Amino acid sequence: MDSSNPSRPKGRGSTSAFNTFKKCGRMVLTALVFGRVRDNRNKAKSPHAVLVTVELLERILEFAVEDEANSISGSRTQVLSNISKVNWFWHSVAQRLLYRLITITSARQLKLLLRTISSESTLTTLISSIAVPRAPHVDPPSYPMWGMNISEDQRASDLQAKHLDCMQNLISLLKLPRNLNTLLLHSEAFDLFPESESLNAAKTTFSLSGLNSLSSVKGLTLLGDQNHHRWLWLIPFMTEVEDFFGVPCWLEKDEAVLIPPVTTWSTRTLTLKPGSSGVDHGMTLGIFKGMIAPPPPRNHTDSLSHSFLRSLDLQDTPVLGSKELPELLTGMTNLQYLRLYSHDRIVHKNLVFSLAVALPFLFSLRTLETNAIAAKPSPEETIPSFPSSLHSVTVSLSAVAWLQQEQADGPSHRGPKVGYIRKTIRRVLKIAKGSQLRNLSIKDCTLSDFLHFNIAGSAEYGDEQESAAQNKMWLMASQMNVLVDVVRPSYVVE
Repeated sequence: MDSSNPSRPKGRGSTSAFNTFKKCGRMVLTALVFGRVRDNRNKAKSPHAVLVTVELLERILEFAVEDEANSISGSRTQVLSNISKVNWFWHSVAQRLLYRLITITSARQLKLLLRTISSESTLTTLISSIAVPRAPHVDPPSYPMWGMNISEDQRASDLQAKHLDCMQNLISLLKLPRNLNTLLLHSEAFDLFPESESLNAAKTTFSLSGLNSLSSVKGLTLLGDQNHHRWLWLIPFMTEVEDFFGVPCWLEKDEAVLIPPVTTWSTRTLTLKPGSSGVDHGMTLGIFKGMIAPPPPRNHTDSLSHSFLRSLDLQDTPVLGSKELPELLTGMTNLQYLRLYSHDRIVHKNLVFSLAVALPFLFSLRTLETNAIAAKPSPEETIPSFPSSLHSVTVSLSAVAWLQQEQADGPSHRGPKVGYIRKTIRRVLKIAKGSQLRNLSIKDCTLSDFLHFNIAGSAEYGDEQESAAQNKMWLMASQMNVLVDVVRPSYVVE
């Protein structure tokens, strides 16, 4: 990190505050060079070192770790390990950052981590986040004699035993943190976990009884689009989740296990992504309703509360095809961010209708992203108005490709249709009258429509009729103080 010319962090306050921060950073670096950093074993203090509090040094090291990891392409763990070796004072501060976020990548690392935490129990209070972004790497079994003839079945059995040991160590790690806040797990890390029907036997085999520490988890991310039953043992231990991101495949037979715990969640952010295997992955309507429902009153004096949901992101999930979707969306009165996408023709029709019904009632909505605003809506698909709080809208024209394909199958098709960009912008501006809309973005348009919009709409080389229509559109946008951006397609969507 270049201390002589540090780059100003974005969004970090006023100029005077930043100059103070630079002085403190230079003071710490100067104290390091001249040996004036306070040492816990050496009580001698210098005027400079007294000013460097633990909180200030921790804040400085957070920026230092981010800058060094980005500039030298190093890992966060390696940078913090080097910082912790400077002196005892820096070691205590760096240790707090080092164990705050733990990322597991290999079985060996997991085993060493468990040994370290077991020998120093105070480290369990420092862990606030655990991430297993993929299956931990397991080294193949080694044998003492090179000439020993080991059968393939024996090697496979030994390797499976090491995988099971890694899974048990991972479960043991999940039991240790006292203040765990976020958890990220990949299903491949538990690929040897038994089927849901054998869940009771698994509780005994893997000693799941001590996982009550997961009750403090607020942010939960479940990755991997296979083996949906792997998570059935995990969810019941989590009762305080507020932010959920996942690609689940939970069926009706799983509702008995999943609905009771998820109804206790105070879900504020819910993101459901499709798996790589397609539409077979998703979440049943019952589990979804349990997630978004307000938690039950704790006692008879509490009144029924509204849904805590602030952000909802649904992409190609079976929930979007439900007939109850309009009613569910209408009840999300506290929603501030909404992102809805569907690439299935039948589900897309239901999504367009649901959005038209629910949008006027989402009084707190600030940002909307969807591909369900049609350029030529039918009467039941017409959105009467946007909520007055709406500030930003992003419309994807990915559904235009389906429409053009359907038209191509007809006898009257004479080439790709154009004009959807201008018509969509004009329609959104008409709906936005009376709202606080300030940003409108159009993306995923076809290449032919994008070229037509920019070339035919130009005053110098364009078509006179198209140019006049676009001038009226731009005049309307300027009068409403709306910034319109048409994103250039990165690939041909014809």
